Amino acid sequence: IIVRAPLAEGAPEPLRLRGAHAAAVRSLDWSADGALLQSSCTALLGWWDVRNGGERVLNAEQVADVEWETWTSPIGWPVAGILTERSDGSDIHAVSRSHSGALLVSANEFGKVSLFDHPASVDGAPCRVGVAHAGHVSAAVWACDDSRVFTAGGADLTVMQWRVDGVGREGSAE
Repeated sequence: IIVRAPLAEGAPEPLRLRGAHAAAVRSLDWSADGALLQSSCTALLGWWDVRNGGERVLNAEQVADVEWETWTSPIGWPVAGILTERSDGSDIHAVSRSHSGALLVSANEFGKVSLFDHPASVDGAPCRVGVAHAGHVSAAVWACDDSRVFTAGGADLTVMQWRVDGVGREGSAE
């Protein structure tokens, strides 16, 4: 992982976060204060202190109370309940927390888009499921006002938009 600062006179060299992952990086999220970077691959969640030259944070307790600006990782406490009993996590292709922090959407290998309350930390967290893509769903993102979710299909090469009414426990998607 390489983090580049804006190109300006006197800007620091890019941070090179080595030894981060053995597999391809699936997600990157910044802490709300911009001090930490969180990344995930298919097997692990890692944290980096960018104020200290990209030093790796090895103790999960150090980041337990961090407020994250975004959450796109399919791994971690706030998303532990999105996996089904038959899932090993590799079938989840996209995760995105709403800007308000109230909802979470996931997209998977089987063409399903699932809407959860956030955090979805209990096993088998309740959700609403929509199916519209002809195959796996490769991406899911929220509109700026959280009124819609946009998903991109892999095999069908389509972009779908899903209207989200309400927030939190009152939320629904169509």
